Amino acid sequence: MEKLKIYREYCYDMDYNFYHNTGKELIPITRKEYKDKTGESDYIIDKLRNSRYAFQLNDYFFLKIEDSKYVPIDYLLFNLVKYFNNIGFKTNYVQQGRVFHIGFYYKDVVPFLIEKLGEENTIILHLKHDFRTEGNFTISKYWDEARYSGKFVIEERENTFPDGSKRKAIGLYFDNFLLNLIYAKFGVKREKNSELKEKAHKGRRIIRPIHITAMTDLIRE
Repeated sequence: MEKLKIYREYCYDMDYNFYHNTGKELIPITRKEYKDKTGESDYIIDKLRNSRYAFQLNDYFFLKIEDSKYVPIDYLLFNLVKYFNNIGFKTNYVQQGRVFHIGFYYKDVVPFLIEKLGEENTIILHLKHDFRTEGNFTISKYWDEARYSGKFVIEERENTFPDGSKRKAIGLYFDNFLLNLIYAKFGVKREKNSELKEKAHKGRRIIRPIHITAMTDLIRE
């Protein structure tokens, strides 16, 4: 039942099975019932289902990327991420939490970040990560609270993938209390949290297939 707590009261899976999540079981409902309870349209239901990161947990806005796929972007970072993409620095990952994270495709973004944020405010990490032996990457393994708190941390990482190929990644990390400052540094308009949250689509709607499998006995017949 712990996994049920991840998802909203009304949710669905990748096969368009809709549920009322009571916290103890999943009660199948119709698509119409789901739409009536959530106010979501068929367009939004399908748009999230077919987006690049359909299992979005935070409330979000959609951003269209180069291959015409939509990506749900965490609502507090949306305007900043949209700005980066509009000026040619394409993002590939966004995470909103205690420590915010924005990932980039291009290495030439680093001088730009340092120029805007200020060299005195930034710390550069040079990391290597081997997915074959170390599993998934997490910044918590390297995060030094005393050293990094209040700073903008730029991570230059060389990844080695299971097939042996290598590719570099760029990540920008910062504490959530720096959100107003980073918007100001890049000259991007910052809306109030409450206004953004009210307008944003609700996350935690789509149940991961692995969770559906694990919770089969919690789905009412």
